[in-house]
Amino acid sequence: MSSDLYNKLVVYYESVYFSGKHKLEKDLQRIMSEKKCSREEAVKILYREVFGEETRKEQKPRDLEEALAELKEAKKSYSSFVKMSFLVLFVFFALSALSFNFGAALVVWFIALITIVIMGIISKTRTIEWNYSEIMILDVEILDLKEYAERTIVKFQQETLEACKYSLKENSLTVTVTPTTIISKVVTDQYGSRQVSEEVDLGTLTIKADFEKEQGVTKVRLTYSAEVKVEYADYAAAAYEKTIVGFKTALKETAFEMKPKKVVVIDFAKVLEKLKKSGVILKAVKCPVCGAPVKLPEKGDTVKCPYCGSTLKAIDVYKLLSKILNI
Repeated sequence: MSSDLYNKLVVYYESVYFSGKHKLEKDLQRIMSEKKCSREEAVKILYREVFGEETRKEQKPRDLEEALAELKEAKKSYSSFVKMSFLVLFVFFALSALSFNFGAALVVWFIALITIVIMGIISKTRTIEWNYSEIMILDVEILDLKEYAERTIVKFQQETLEACKYSLKENSLTVTVTPTTIISKVVTDQYGSRQVSEEVDLGTLTIKADFEKEQGVTKVRLTYSAEVKVEYADYAAAAYEKTIVGFKTALKETAFEMKPKKVVVIDFAKVLEKLKKSGVILKAVKCPVCGAPVKLPEKGDTVKCPYCGSTLKAIDVYKLLSKILNI
C-alpha cells in the first residue's frame, strides 16, 4: 500500500514544485530524521500531512482506471499551476506599470520575461513517472513458458498493432512498448496561423509479467511502469490503457489456445456399436459427392467411395447419423 501512497505523493509534488521528486525525497528524509522512523512510516506520515486522510490497511486498492486517471490529473494539476504562475506575473506587470517607476518596471518585466522563457522550457521537458501493478489468474497451468511467451507477443502485436521488444528470464517476461500519437496544434509564422499535425512520443511503457504455477492455474503478477512528458500525460493514459488491455487479452487468448483439449477418437467400429445399441442396422451410406452407396467398414476411421474415390470420415458419418437418428 505504501507504494500507492508514494505514487500519489509524487503526482502531487510534481504538479506543485518544479523539482517535485527532489522536494518529496527531502521531506521524507526530514520526517525520518525527526520521527526516527522507517521510510514506509515516513510516507504514511507525509501522506496524512498533505491529504489529511488516515491510511487504513483495509483501504481498497486502486484499480487500473483510477491509476490512469491519476496520470491524466497530473497534466491538469500542472496546467493549473502554470496558469496561476502567469496570473501572478500579470499582476506584477500591472503593479509595476502603475508605480510610474520606469526603472523598476523595466527590471520586473525583464525578470518576468526570463521566468516565462524558463517555464516554457520546463513545461516542454518536464516528465512524470507512472506505475501500477495487479494480479491476473489464468485457468491453465503453463508448462512451456517460452512457447507461451512467443505466442503471446505475436497475438499482442496483432491486437495493438504496436512494435515491441521483449525478453524472457526464468519466470519473468518483460515487454517494452513506445506508443506514439498524432496531435493537432496551431503554429504561427510569417504566413499566418495554421493547424498542423505532429507525431509525439508518449514515453516507454514497460510491462513485466511474473508467472507462478499454482494447482492447475497460473498466477501472473503484472507490473506496468512508464515515464512521460507532463504535457502529453492525458494522451499517454489513453495509449497505455489500449496497450495494457491488448496485452492482457493476448495472455488470456494464448492460455486458452494452449489449454489441453480433450481428444475424442471416433472410428467406424464405434459408429456401428452406437447404431446397434439404438436398434439400427446400417450397412451402407450415401456418398455425399456422387450419391452412390458406400459400405461401412467394421474398423478404421475413413472409407473411400468405390465410384468417385471421395473419402468419408467416421466422425462425419457419426455427426450426420446423430442428427438424423438422435443418438
